[in-house]
Amino acid sequence: MPAHLPLDVENHPAPGSPYRATAIVIAPGIAAPTGPRATDSTVEPRALAAFDRALELCRRPATPQAIRDHAVLEVLLWLDSFGLRLPPPKPPTLSDRIRTLAGADLARDWPAAEVARAHGLSEATLRRHLAEEGAGLSALLADMRMNRALGLLQATDLPVQEIAFQVGYASPSRFALRFRARFGLAPSVIRAERSGTAIDRPGIIGARAAE
Repeated sequence: MPAHLPLDVENHPAPGSPYRATAIVIAPGIAAPTGPRATDSTVEPRALAAFDRALELCRRPATPQAIRDHAVLEVLLWLDSFGLRLPPPKPPTLSDRIRTLAGADLARDWPAAEVARAHGLSEATLRRHLAEEGAGLSALLADMRMNRALGLLQATDLPVQEIAFQVGYASPSRFALRFRARFGLAPSVIRAERSGTAIDRPGIIGARAAE
């Protein structure tokens, strides 16, 4: 998945079967192949093996970033050879630019006046453009905060209280309520799954960006 690309992924595992979906974010500096795609997924062993190698390197904090990027690029090149490519990049929308701005520091408040000023707009114009994109500032920020929190719960050992602070919630209990409303699970459940109550099941590499 390209960094900062909003998308929804639906998984439909067999009833009663353990399942875990794993994704690697493509850093902005990686030249991902783009263009028409011939397929939406692949189970090609060489692509799956490259994905596993990249995932292992990305999970090692001591691995130099250049090595991680190289491993991710190998995955993309394998997928490209089987006709699985990302769509050509589009000019960033206002929502995209707000995600970039606020994503740098989700712990702070982002008043509409400040966000509008950062983009050379009035508050009214900001809200109008977001409405044209089918978005709202509050909903956009809430979505970013919840998704960042989910990632931190899954990929770090930070206490839930610290994660709540990092995504802009002074009250861990309020954060937990919002998290449950968004994902249907408490943060503690996500953390328990990460600790080993869920296992991986071989799956299919493939992702489709939300239109």
